[in-house]
Amino acid sequence: MFAMKQRSWPDGSSVTVFVLPSDHRTHRDFCKKKLSIFPNQLEAMWYRRVYTGTGSAPVQVSDSQTMLRRISDTPGSIGYLADDTISRLQRDNSNDLLKILSVH
Repeated sequence: MFAMKQRSWPDGSSVTVFVLPSDHRTHRDFCKKKLSIFPNQLEAMWYRRVYTGTGSAPVQVSDSQTMLRRISDTPGSIGYLADDTISRLQRDNSNDLLKILSVH
């Protein structure tokens, strides 16, 4: 989904992908640790899909708080947060964790 190859969930509903800026530490960690690529490689995939008309770029948000809010407010969305943010959400019993990937 983050490479913008899969644009819908298994039930057919569309996916909205949220990402942090490419220079954000959590974004760099997510790319390297979860996707096993560098942030610039992921961006190149997005640009290729946009320019060839086979996909669209993800929605960029400015920070983790905005990421959480946008994911919470957008049906069918997915994003990622740092472990410490997810740990805080778990302590607060937030239901928003279902659509968020942890960055270890």
